[in-house]
Amino acid sequence: MALGSTARKPVGQQLCYLRKRLLRSAGTPQTISVGKIPAGSNIVAAWTNTRTAFSGTTPVFSLGVLGNLANIVASAANGLAALGFSNLTVVAANAGAVPDTDIEVLASFSGDAGGTTSAIADIQVAYIPPDETP
Repeated sequence: MALGSTARKPVGQQLCYLRKRLLRSAGTPQTISVGKIPAGSNIVAAWTNTRTAFSGTTPVFSLGVLGNLANIVASAANGLAALGFSNLTVVAANAGAVPDTDIEVLASFSGDAGGTTSAIADIQVAYIPPDETP
């Protein structure tokens, strides 16, 4: 982790994660920051836990980095239309690539026209930080 970095990196060898509560208004596209992952980390999984289902047309959800908002989870791989936990199994092949610098993970939403006025989901992105030992 670079000096002055704001990426989340706990001490010790453990699986780390970022979690963000998503509050969605119908018909309002948005892109939000889930958090920063330190350089040298491997992204290993992404999950959602939908508390209030996204309705209307199938919601379009992507997870990635600036410039490539679907490089971790493609928009077709969402679990926001039904209540409960969803394992986002369609994770892009390069999601586990080791970034050279701290990266900010972004979630992008659109669609859902004609649906409920709001929806709530939590998104979790799991990663393994770099080893502390040389």
